[in-house]
Amino acid sequence: RHHDLILDVSDFSTLACERHVNGFTIDVVSFKLLERRKPTGVIYLPSFSQMWAKQRVEYFKYKVNSFFSHCKVADAVYILTPVHFESPRHWGLQCFDVFTKTVYFDDGLKIPPPSDTVPIVQNMICAFKAFSDGAIPEEHWNNSNLRGPLPRINMPMQPKSGVGAGSCGIGVILTIRDIIASENCLPSFKWRFDNMGNLRKELMALIIQWRSEEVSALWIIDVLMSCCQGVIFFLE
Repeated sequence: RHHDLILDVSDFSTLACERHVNGFTIDVVSFKLLERRKPTGVIYLPSFSQMWAKQRVEYFKYKVNSFFSHCKVADAVYILTPVHFESPRHWGLQCFDVFTKTVYFDDGLKIPPPSDTVPIVQNMICAFKAFSDGAIPEEHWNNSNLRGPLPRINMPMQPKSGVGAGSCGIGVILTIRDIIASENCLPSFKWRFDNMGNLRKELMALIIQWRSEEVSALWIIDVLMSCCQGVIFFLE
């Protein structure tokens, strides 16, 4: 769980074998990775952000405002958000490098981003400018050429069949992990899609570890609360 986002048993099961993961899985895991790395200049916006930015700038600002609680927009180094393709069913990743004013896009299959990517990106940048009181400008991104193909971040290539063919979402999670860990939008990738059997197992083990820690913490809180109630009863 991360606030109102919940990764349930059904979502967790998609991490096994060559199954496509949904946005909830990518979001919860990415937020947890970010949570463990704080303080950081990396900001993660959930998978719904693309849909929110399609509406209008004010609506997008309203929906994403709470995700900047750990880092002011003006202090951000990188802003990350997943990109979903309807056909083919596929996941990619956008990375806003605030310092160089560069918007990157990448995915394992190296296919062009959705056709409405540029207006969505422009709406997001407009919101970032408003959030940062103008510290993040709206102009001059990608050398004033957002219309051209967005540069890539050299994510590993994903096969179209066999091991790794259904692991686009896992690739996005691992890329987000590497960017958060290195605080570099162009990290040195040391994983490959053809090793997804082991990578998926490692990710599942990490999630189980997080869950165990949460349960242990809740148990300790319950014990402390019971002790406090006992002391109060004794004093009364």
